[in-house]
Amino acid sequence: MRQTLLAAGILATFAPAAQAFDVAECGEIESQIYTLLDAEFGWEVTQSPTSTAEAFADGCAVNDLDLSLQDLGLHYTIGSARLIAPEAMDWVRGDVVLPGEVALVVEDVVINEGFGVPEDLAYLSDVSVQTITLNTLWNGADQTLSIEALRIDLGDDNIVAVEMDGQARDWQPYVMRAEDFGLIRLGVGVSFNGLFEKAIAPPIEANGTALTPDSAQFLSAMAFGLLSNVPPSLVPAQSQEAIVAFLATIPNPRGVLALELRNDEPFSPEQIAQDVVGGQSLLDAVPERLTLDADWTPAN
Repeated sequence: MRQTLLAAGILATFAPAAQAFDVAECGEIESQIYTLLDAEFGWEVTQSPTSTAEAFADGCAVNDLDLSLQDLGLHYTIGSARLIAPEAMDWVRGDVVLPGEVALVVEDVVINEGFGVPEDLAYLSDVSVQTITLNTLWNGADQTLSIEALRIDLGDDNIVAVEMDGQARDWQPYVMRAEDFGLIRLGVGVSFNGLFEKAIAPPIEANGTALTPDSAQFLSAMAFGLLSNVPPSLVPAQSQEAIVAFLATIPNPRGVLALELRNDEPFSPEQIAQDVVGGQSLLDAVPERLTLDADWTPAN
């Protein structure tokens, strides 16, 4: 199991040097990003009347943004966003499919309750993001996309970190289907210190499932029974034990859960989901050499 998932020092500082972009070019880059987010995810990003922008070496910065998640009816404010992407203007002009390297830091993401919060999502008002840091690499030659690090710091030692390697053959903005993206490796690390109670338990309990120590024991026993029928090549014995141990800590987990899904060739999670919905068993739908590693490290 790779142990880089919760590395803390990613993208800590940006040192402005000789300007590679000007403010007008940064405006073009921002507009293209906003269009992509809206087209792909339904996220509408707008600058507030107090927003200011800055151009610096190979990058841009903007503060005071508004983010609307249209499908959920949620509105957020973003304190600042800083982007380093040397090929960003090449991307805007259409000379490259994606920038080769992208580094992003977003700070102070909180729900804007002035727009109202849907009743079923009211619990998210207590969940704010201190920082989001992202490092990505795109190799146009073999069409591979890597998330070297995505780290979401929710404060109080509640952290979500992601790493990913995948391949997107014939990638085209706005028209690529999810099943056309091939996943090779996905790593997720979550540091729990109240995160489960704030962000995960409420929707589960709202659907009528009580989360108590007794229900946790039931979950872990059920997981043990299910996993005992899974081939060790898919979920090794140590990983099965880690999953069961984590479930036993619900509803108050304290520690780090790390999961890593990998395969020797790109595969489509979307296609697997479609096959399962279509009636195929999960074990028949997943690739033969797919492996899920898991590790649970309780807090001291």
